[in-house]
Amino acid sequence: MATPPTSYGYPGSVNAAALAFWLPAAAAARFSVAGVEDWRVSVQGGLDRGIRINAGTGCGDGVMDITAEYETMALPLVESGSQWFLVARRRNWSAPATTAPIVIPGSATTALPERSNTPGVESDQPLALCRVQAGQTVVQEIIDLRCWAGNGGMIAASSLAMDYLARPGADVMINGVTWRYQPTRNGSWGWERETLAIEVSNSIVGGSRPAGSPVRTWTGYLAVSSGAGGENRTASPATDANGVGGIWFGYGGVPNFDGIYSVQLSGEAGAIQFAHVPTIAGISLARVKFRARRQASDNWANGYGVIGLCVTVVGW
Repeated sequence: MATPPTSYGYPGSVNAAALAFWLPAAAAARFSVAGVEDWRVSVQGGLDRGIRINAGTGCGDGVMDITAEYETMALPLVESGSQWFLVARRRNWSAPATTAPIVIPGSATTALPERSNTPGVESDQPLALCRVQAGQTVVQEIIDLRCWAGNGGMIAASSLAMDYLARPGADVMINGVTWRYQPTRNGSWGWERETLAIEVSNSIVGGSRPAGSPVRTWTGYLAVSSGAGGENRTASPATDANGVGGIWFGYGGVPNFDGIYSVQLSGEAGAIQFAHVPTIAGISLARVKFRARRQASDNWANGYGVIGLCVTVVGW
């Protein structure tokens, strides 16, 4: 059996030394954990339907708990179908006050079940939802419900955490999207998206975007000279005499990218006789090759002097 946690926030548990690290964490949000691995729930091998709760530090309802050892638990047997179970930390203020892991049965639906929610009496801090399948000795699925808070911001691991984080004024970022719990248009309280979610496909070049690298969009106007020569990196971005051109990254105002999702080129000219249709001929991390023909398609656009390109690149 794991050693009971060291707790700060229960009656008589906070002294001057503990105040420095307990108060910022407890005041940051109603619930949180300290680090990426703190109190993370994972599958525990060698134990039927076993789970493991990492050691670490977490806060809830004004109480900070520090566990020095990991804990293991066996989830209940399921007779048929599948069932979700909520793994949580239960805080009980009855003397002697305690904080201990608990498993709360749910249903076949992926949702948080009813839990204790009376701060100062008994309250549960959700950590994970775990799915047990009948006839299987290994937990089939775990959904991380933890959240992290500090300096006015909060991040949650899953959108299901919004269930227990819902309270007026709450802000939380999940998968790069920020949500606020606020009055909705019909006058009730609910979650409203504050940032636009960006969903992207596989990159054209550059492989997979590393975690933590933000998606960037660059948009600009380039004046392309017909005499510069697109193959010459020291020249301005241009199409050459055969209509093959290059927009060089890291040159002429175009930033470098480590990976590219999409490129869009739009032709622009002050006079209609120079209007043109650019076509992408190739994309690399060095440049975008393109061809540009007149709208009439009777010749290369660069044969008629300077042309303009409106360029948009999405990448990281």
